[in-house]
Amino acid sequence: MDDLGDLPDFQASLGAGATQLYAPFGSGQFLVLPAGAVLAVVSGQPGLALSLVRRPDQPGSTGNYAMLDIQITENFPLDAALSLARGLSSGATVRPISIDLGFARLIPGGPGIVLPPEMTAPTPLGWATSEGARWTHNLDVSTGELIKGAILGGALLFTARIEFSIRGVAPRAPAVADFVPADLLAALLSGRPDGLIAAPELVERLQDPALPLGVEGGVARDRVSQILADRLAAAYGSLVPAPAATDPPYFRLAKPSSAERVRWDLGTPTAVSRAFVLQVDPLSGLRPAADLAALIHEVTIPPLDLGMREIVATANLPPNRVGLPAVGARVSLPPAPPGRPSGIDKTAMFTPPDDQARIELQIDPDEALDYSVTGFAIIAAGSSIYQLEAEPRQASGEWLRVQGSDLPVTFAHLTASDRMMKQASVSGALKYSYAGKQATQPIALSAGAADVAVAVPTGAENASVTLTATTASGQSISLNPLRPGVIRLDLASFPGYGPHRVPVTCRFNGGESPIEIELESEDGSTQGSVSLAPSAPTAEWGYVAGSPFCPGYRYRVRGGGWSNVLDPGPLGLLPDGTPMKNSEPPNDQDSESAPVSFDIEGVHVAARPGDPSTLLYLPATPAPELDTSSKPTLSILKMPQSTVLQLGARFALPPNGEAALLRTIAAQYPALAQAKLQPAQVKVTKAAVLLADEKGSTAELATSPSSAFPPYAAIFSIKLSPAQAAQAISGVGGRRGVLFVDYTIVPAGADTPQVKRCDISTWFAGTDGLTHVRALG
Repeated sequence: MDDLGDLPDFQASLGAGATQLYAPFGSGQFLVLPAGAVLAVVSGQPGLALSLVRRPDQPGSTGNYAMLDIQITENFPLDAALSLARGLSSGATVRPISIDLGFARLIPGGPGIVLPPEMTAPTPLGWATSEGARWTHNLDVSTGELIKGAILGGALLFTARIEFSIRGVAPRAPAVADFVPADLLAALLSGRPDGLIAAPELVERLQDPALPLGVEGGVARDRVSQILADRLAAAYGSLVPAPAATDPPYFRLAKPSSAERVRWDLGTPTAVSRAFVLQVDPLSGLRPAADLAALIHEVTIPPLDLGMREIVATANLPPNRVGLPAVGARVSLPPAPPGRPSGIDKTAMFTPPDDQARIELQIDPDEALDYSVTGFAIIAAGSSIYQLEAEPRQASGEWLRVQGSDLPVTFAHLTASDRMMKQASVSGALKYSYAGKQATQPIALSAGAADVAVAVPTGAENASVTLTATTASGQSISLNPLRPGVIRLDLASFPGYGPHRVPVTCRFNGGESPIEIELESEDGSTQGSVSLAPSAPTAEWGYVAGSPFCPGYRYRVRGGGWSNVLDPGPLGLLPDGTPMKNSEPPNDQDSESAPVSFDIEGVHVAARPGDPSTLLYLPATPAPELDTSSKPTLSILKMPQSTVLQLGARFALPPNGEAALLRTIAAQYPALAQAKLQPAQVKVTKAAVLLADEKGSTAELATSPSSAFPPYAAIFSIKLSPAQAAQAISGVGGRRGVLFVDYTIVPAGADTPQVKRCDISTWFAGTDGLTHVRALG
């Protein structure tokens, strides 16, 4: 059976108005459906662009066309969903549901508006943006002019409809369905030679007792019909565009040729897909825009040389790709004798954010433009380098739309909400097994860089994403491993955030006086009190934690002293207000006298003011990001047209560095043997890679945004000139004084920046770094 644990359970839905969510089939997070969608905002601008492309030497549609690019963002009511989920489980968390590929279409914005058919044609949808979906329409230039007028004139010419599917676990019932699939589907699709059937109609048709379908178990037919509809669509169908914009979602069912009879145990958990519809009004989202003309791009392309034809290739890929130095498609035309006895191979490389390439071909103007498309990618995950190719497919025409299925990779696309990034940075790794090797791709999200995509080879095994959120003070929370896909992080992803209920109980023995208990959330934003008496020994109090890093509460008997902070959960008391056993952690013990600050092997250590039992440390130098083999995630990729240096760095101690530092501190300062270590708070103003030339002059190759919180991870992908590549390779190969990583930091309470530098040659023993240099192509 497939791993179904983190999929939504279609049998366990919750809902209140626009807030709809599903419980996970196994243990995990509740999954929230989008309540709606609006036009996205990209770098402060509306997520809509219109390009009008003209080529004077080609008067037809291949030389003059328009391209409409639309990005939307879904509205996920996470806080409202969290309140519902916490009603079932006190430790519940929620996340946006993962949405499969679907279709988008433009529809008239009013009853009197007629749109050209090409505008209303469904277009494949790619969920490839940080917050939602993106799709492009290739249109006639006259249609583009119509849209241009609507944008500039503020006319609501069109709205949009999105049809999409969600993968989940079908409902179950103690029943068995017995049927011959070919016979049952033939009956269901009677009068439908195209195999199309609306999702609600499929459920309704399955209630017909005249169908060649036996159901054992005594379960009501209306309950069985929904289970069978889900499972038949999964086994024999696929989501297709609905015939009309007002229709419900449609599936196309394919009748099997075999007459074999099957028996389905409807109590067996089975992965299926359900279809949903969203409406969005892109043009109304343009009203706040100050400069609508900036959304329109007029492009004139120079004439092609005589005898040349062109293919325009586009791909809908996540824009902020890490560890993927090359991705594209190879277009191959077979020989066409006698005029062209040899085949043609051309390569389209996709570069964000446009991910568009033009391929020029020298072929006869009357030759049919039929070709094969082979997607390829190069993955650089730390020290693991993979050159991958997908199976070729046939295509034709001047427009080539490269889909995710054309590429030999899948993506883990991670984003974090603004409110999440204000409280913590996120670091982690994508890990998987492929071709007999373990691979690790570091991941870092921070304010200003809260969107990243990493690639997994198709066919990789045991792929998972591990993530840890860390605050400026060093507090951290790790999430359970996640399956690669679209991963949207928010405060609601963590169990400490949001509403909490505290059952308060007092164990009275009889005859005691009532007691009044005052309670307060850890951050002090919520206060309250409950009264307990022998006749009413239980009560409940609630609060909302605005941060998962500050999730607890404290209590006191009225007029007494406050308790230590308690984790969310029940509170059990004795009649005098003291906690029952295990209700409250012991108070911290005072630390013995110890030095205020000192240095050990270049690491600066200082006691936290007011808390000498907590030691804050400042690493001596930056350190490499390591893969699962404890090797630096550094690679130099030598390709035919360029050389790329990729590496990950962090301003932190190496693995097990804290434990080693504590042992050294305990040996030198026994009074601190029980101390706790935390990274000192600093502001990283810049993380940079520097290279020295043959004369010893050092220049900055690149900078990268560092996470705002420990471990201050930074990831670099740098194109090198031939001279730079030679120097960098020598530095990786053990030559000192050539290749460096600098972190410019300002410690908390200080005004003067400090530069912490490491020589990358020290990351490797001897010349071991040369094993991280790969020649590709």
